[in-house]
Amino acid sequence: MPLMKLFTSLLLSLFLISACGSADNSGELTNYSDLPELDISLISEAGEGNGYFPGRIQHLFISSSGNLLVGDMGSNTIEQFSPEGEHRATIAVQGGGPGEISGFFTIHDVAGDTLMLENQGGRRDLFYPNSDGIYTYTRNMAGESGSFDGSTITGVRTDSEFYATRRRVIRNPMEMMSNSNDYHDTYIHIIGRDNHVVADSIQHLRAPELHMQSVNGGFRISEIPYRNRDRFVPLSGGGYLVATPFESMIHRFDENHELLSTIDLRIDARPVTAADLDHHLQDISSDLRREIEPRVYNIKPPFLNVWASEERIWLQTDRTADGSEIVAADYEGQLIGRFLLSGFDEVKQVTGNRIYTIHRDPDVGDSVRIYEVTI
Repeated sequence: MPLMKLFTSLLLSLFLISACGSADNSGELTNYSDLPELDISLISEAGEGNGYFPGRIQHLFISSSGNLLVGDMGSNTIEQFSPEGEHRATIAVQGGGPGEISGFFTIHDVAGDTLMLENQGGRRDLFYPNSDGIYTYTRNMAGESGSFDGSTITGVRTDSEFYATRRRVIRNPMEMMSNSNDYHDTYIHIIGRDNHVVADSIQHLRAPELHMQSVNGGFRISEIPYRNRDRFVPLSGGGYLVATPFESMIHRFDENHELLSTIDLRIDARPVTAADLDHHLQDISSDLRREIEPRVYNIKPPFLNVWASEERIWLQTDRTADGSEIVAADYEGQLIGRFLLSGFDEVKQVTGNRIYTIHRDPDVGDSVRIYEVTI
């Protein structure tokens, strides 16, 4: 389908379903601070142990049995932990051979309880649990027609298809250093294991531009706090959410891209305060702060990030000196309550009422934490 027709069809669907299938949030505006506080408890932590000393934990994969696979960018290894946080094995180490890490790397869930190690340069290796449950290198994907070249997997659609975005290449840094644009466009498409495009541009997302500053003949890239960012959240069964803070809405689609429902979040406006700016810009130079601060909007987005579990939608609504505020909602759009996570916690996944984070304590080191929220 041509891109313009696809967008026209999508806009018509949004109009029709939001008119008859949206959550009824036509009442007063909601203030997040008025929501009840939810109890949250730490139930497990994976970190130092059995000869493993964490470096810089960056990636997390959770198997169907609850095992934690951790990508450590400091040691250039992939580590496996039990659901209780016990270190079980180092499944990949630095090197140039099959199943080894050759440099910058990422790990992905590619369905069927399979982990894919993607190395800088494009080599992709598959790992699968052996009879003891330890993930082991199985094969590489070199023979699969340049699998995933130019694409970044964002989620699993089926055992053979994936949601993905095309990698953005900055071809003219000097032009971008004018910082003339606040946002850029990106598109979700579906790819198969052989890298052919199954469906192109199924969703259009907007993402904030980074702030670029010329430094000693090169350039420095910085994030601008409190910018809107559309979120694409895959769901089990092949459906997905598209969360758009620009409109303060969350759209739910089925696996055939039909719009099922829309949540209209009616949130009371929250100004960005001087304390917010001090917190987010505390680690940059005064010169850089003078460039970035005028680009920060006066009002915070209704949410900064979104995750989904079987029965809940989880919104990161703020990040302050007190930590990250998370709000739980149901799929009808009812806001259930809120809780705070430490500022050291970066949420990676939510399953049921369990929150999986990478916890970066500057005094103790990195670990993976599992929290349980009582609802």
